[in-house]
Amino acid sequence: MIVIQKGATPQILRKKGKELTEKLKADFDNGSRKFEFDTAVYGCKEVKSALLGKAIQNDKCCFCESNITTTGYGDVEHFRPKGGWKQKEGDKLSETGYYWLAYDWDNLFCSCQICNQQFKKNYFPLENHTERATNHGVDIMLEKPLLVHPSNDTPTEHLYFVKEFVKSKTDKGTETIKRTGIDRETLDDRRQEKYLFVKGQLDLLSLLDAGKIQEPKAQDVILNLQKLITPQQSYFAMMRDNFKQDLAQFGILI
Repeated sequence: MIVIQKGATPQILRKKGKELTEKLKADFDNGSRKFEFDTAVYGCKEVKSALLGKAIQNDKCCFCESNITTTGYGDVEHFRPKGGWKQKEGDKLSETGYYWLAYDWDNLFCSCQICNQQFKKNYFPLENHTERATNHGVDIMLEKPLLVHPSNDTPTEHLYFVKEFVKSKTDKGTETIKRTGIDRETLDDRRQEKYLFVKGQLDLLSLLDAGKIQEPKAQDVILNLQKLITPQQSYFAMMRDNFKQDLAQFGILI
């Protein structure tokens, strides 16, 4: 998981999304507790393309960093669930969710379907559930979520990698791993492939000092690593945590 820097809010959210949000707020004030959401607005091509574009997520899941569109379509994920939330397993789904954030750019990301549908679902745990914003009249800044926000938090404060395995530094990190499934075995396998490849390339470079490979060959390896280990590539956090110091010895700064 890495920091995702958002660009400008898509026009459809600034206009149509704003109109729909005001209507949802008015409906709540008039006593409604069941809401309908327009997928054609928050999940439209304009929004999804903006999120998956090279300037923001670069086709990577906001949680596990896997490439999304290679094997699926991906989901437009609401960080704070729009239709209802659960604090923990066994809880009944709340009567209302964060309905007023359904079209909020800060609340929208793209995730792979496994992270979203199989793991995160409607879970949104807080340190203190009594501080939850249960309607648009309550300030969400009073909340202390136990999930790492892909844009507003610094993932490295809560998560780190040892080889291909993700570990937690904090309760927030632990809950994020649990609720997004980024420690699942299939991900470990994918990350291991990259880990072993990079390690092999670094082992090859170490032979340069021993005079066992020629300079041109070493430069080819360095160029390949420079292309492979960037924030735009899958599993960058894992590679950064494992290889940052080793790469720096060969002039590759990440």
